[in-house]
Amino acid sequence: DRDRPGLGPAGDGKSLGFFLHPVVAIDAADEAVLGVAGARIWTRGMDKVKERQKRHLEDKESERWLEGAQTAATVLAPAARIVVVGDRESDIYQIFTRKPANVDLIVRARGNRKLADGGLLFETGAGLTPAVEMPVKVAPRQPRIPGDNGRVARVAVSFGQVTIAKPKTGRATPDAKQVTLHLVVAREMGEPSRGLTGGSEPPLLWRLLTTMPVETIED
Repeated sequence: DRDRPGLGPAGDGKSLGFFLHPVVAIDAADEAVLGVAGARIWTRGMDKVKERQKRHLEDKESERWLEGAQTAATVLAPAARIVVVGDRESDIYQIFTRKPANVDLIVRARGNRKLADGGLLFETGAGLTPAVEMPVKVAPRQPRIPGDNGRVARVAVSFGQVTIAKPKTGRATPDAKQVTLHLVVAREMGEPSRGLTGGSEPPLLWRLLTTMPVETIED
């Protein structure tokens, strides 16, 4: 690999390689995988970079999430609706303020963001009244333990509207000073049980931020 041009440090910081961030299109009705709508490929340089908080979004690898939403908006434009789903890495203020008009977002919250009313996201979510309970299939733990076929968790789901304040680190950007979203919280009831496989793990706790309205259980 040392003789191959164009590669950079991989995830472990030592091996050479490149990174790939794909946008995978899935049909919401039947969960069929339609294919790859786009992909960002990049390599890292050897030089040290500035602290993350001091860099503009355009200079961060996390900019790929916004680029992915823009790719989806273009490539999947004929779709009846486009919803981009991302894990904690996609919890970026600018992705909510700069998203394409024809794209909605569902993002797993990463940080305890400050709200426009002075409160905090996680504490506000903890105070929401559960609206419904439902079973959720949980995948087996990794690395896989023999006999662990996953489990079914009982979760209480609550939801409400929140207005997130612009982070202080983003004051130099032209983004709106606040953005209103809907928060969905799924919290496991009771202690997790893995049956014969044993082992302990924390109860499920998912906090999702979405640009779509969530005002009823059906939503």
